[in-house]
Amino acid sequence: MREVIVFTSLEVVYHGWMVGKKWLISWIGNADHLASEGGSASSDGPIATALTNSPKFDRVCLLTNYAHERSAAYCAWLEQRCSYTSARN
Repeated sequence: MREVIVFTSLEVVYHGWMVGKKWLISWIGNADHLASEGGSASSDGPIATALTNSPKFDRVCLLTNYAHERSAAYCAWLEQRCSYTSARN
């Protein structure tokens, strides 16, 4: 299982061990939220599509400016949909 980390404010992230690792860093957008809430029957949204159609990422960092509760619900849906786990610090 890989990790999903949600950043709700801008943070600078650097770790020496990330060299050679595959990361996905993305904003959670309206299309992502709608897909998780059943509003888009034709798509899982851009982030879920990237996670399911690519080799596993070592780390997924998601940024959001939506309400914490809505984005947390999205992340829970994404974890189940794409077989990633959350790294809540």
